[in-house]
Amino acid sequence: MSIRFPLYLIASVLITSAVAALSSCNTDSYYYTEASYTGAAVTSFSLKKNDSVLKNIDSVFFSIDLINGRIFNAEPLPKGTELNKLPVTVGTQNVSKVNLTYRIYGTDRDTTVNYLTSPNDSINFANGPVKLSVTSGDGLTTRDYTVKVNVYAVEPDTLFWAPRQMHTLPSSLAAIDAVKTVARGDETLCLTTSGTSACLATSTDLYDNVWTTADITLPAGAVVESFEASADALYILGGDGTLYSATSATTPQWISTGVKMSYIYGIYESDSRVLGNIRNADGSYSLLTYPATTVTDVPAGMPVSGTSNMLSVDSRWSFSPISFMLGGRLASGECTGDTWGYDGSSWARISSRAVMPGEAIAICRYPTVDVNTKSWTFKVRDAILAIGGQDKAGNVDDIVSISYDEGISWADADTYMNLPATISERGGAQLIVNSRKLDLATATDWSAIPLDKLTQLRPEDMQSRATAPITEWECPYIYMFGGHDSNGQLYNQVWRGVINRFTFVPVY
Repeated sequence: MSIRFPLYLIASVLITSAVAALSSCNTDSYYYTEASYTGAAVTSFSLKKNDSVLKNIDSVFFSIDLINGRIFNAEPLPKGTELNKLPVTVGTQNVSKVNLTYRIYGTDRDTTVNYLTSPNDSINFANGPVKLSVTSGDGLTTRDYTVKVNVYAVEPDTLFWAPRQMHTLPSSLAAIDAVKTVARGDETLCLTTSGTSACLATSTDLYDNVWTTADITLPAGAVVESFEASADALYILGGDGTLYSATSATTPQWISTGVKMSYIYGIYESDSRVLGNIRNADGSYSLLTYPATTVTDVPAGMPVSGTSNMLSVDSRWSFSPISFMLGGRLASGECTGDTWGYDGSSWARISSRAVMPGEAIAICRYPTVDVNTKSWTFKVRDAILAIGGQDKAGNVDDIVSISYDEGISWADADTYMNLPATISERGGAQLIVNSRKLDLATATDWSAIPLDKLTQLRPEDMQSRATAPITEWECPYIYMFGGHDSNGQLYNQVWRGVINRFTFVPVY
């Protein structure tokens, strides 16, 4: 039975969750069997324990293809693993000979080891596949196998942002001074302005950078940062705080809603309500929505501006779907690093461990990889990433934080998730996550590294445990739009990032 709580109780409840591991064991792989190979069959293969090379290397799983005579680890070893001195364990039954032939390290000569008499001899896999020859007990059948130990050529779990994987913002304008990018369903909308001119670009194909642009007219004094989109409407604040809406993204005709707001937090996706606040004459702030609900005071500690974009989730712990945001500036002028959420009726602080106080932080939902170094298997783990932002003085940063529990607790992301030096520190960027179906031949103008260069494996080496060969798969990409430096200067950039492993042919 699933236990759920009202939103206001989440912050006061200690929440723990266990994530089921997607791991593998020898019993869930495949063995091809054929009667003529039985006498010379290899029943198991593994590397012997060798902590000086890699801890738990003896737990690495090897697949055995008896029909094609191949033995290999479908999940490669970490980048940099030394392969020149690896003793092995070969499982056989009723055999008379087991020989391993390999290239002597640092030479051009081969040598053969009699495994039955020298089972602890080290084998060199660094110079390519090793020949394993097995002869049946009666000496009538000999079977040759190719043994390959695969190693990643790159760090597989790095969030990779290549220098060539960058475009300028999609716009017809020559000198862009503001940008706001939002997503609704499979569509991405990018609003840019240059002075009083405005352009709205739309795309359903971010991977190939295909956009349709339209020059549009905005309400007088429109606040670009307030631009939002629900399932059926666009919204923006005019210079006097009036909330305007439009139904078309190609030719928007802005109509006043009759509501005024000082700041828009975002959209509550469950019913497409606009969430915002209004600054009262006495300097206090009140919460309000469009369509209208009861106006309430902004709770103590809740930001009134500068928050991240909002994410929506059907929470494990709440009766209702939650839309939440991170960071922002308080009415006092200070910044917060807390997560605040809305469940359709009330707001509450839901974070138990916050990020560094700041505003203009960009957040997105993105899968990460958790490697089990005891079995050298991995599982995909859902996460929320927070990238960049600025402190109350306007100084931007490149900090990447991560939450595995829907914004309740935050921690610094591992170094392999950090932004590279090629991406400048920034605040006010927008992150859009969009999946692309990849196949073995995928290549576009974004590709700085072809798929066949990302790993030492050839496609035929990357045997899957699936019942049918995997020829295409969904790969999630992060697109980072705009952002600004500490002086407020806009970056006319769209970057694309991806965890390397997601571009590899899946092995499970």
